[in-house]
Amino acid sequence: DADPNTYEKIGTDDSGYPIWVQPLNKKNSYKKGDIVSHNGKVWSSDINHNMYEPGVEGWSEVTV
Repeated sequence: DADPNTYEKIGTDDSGYPIWVQPLNKKNSYKKGDIVSHNGKVWSSDINHNMYEPGVEGWSEVTV
């Protein structure tokens, strides 16, 4: 119904990784294995219900 070429994807970095946002609660927290972009790096969540900021706790940097 909509031409995807006419829309710009938001919420992702230039490589297509989702940009990390602070979860409001456990319902929208990150799951183990989720990958995000934050502060110019790519991160993988090490735990379920991850509400920490990447680089602080609960995340491992991913080499891309």
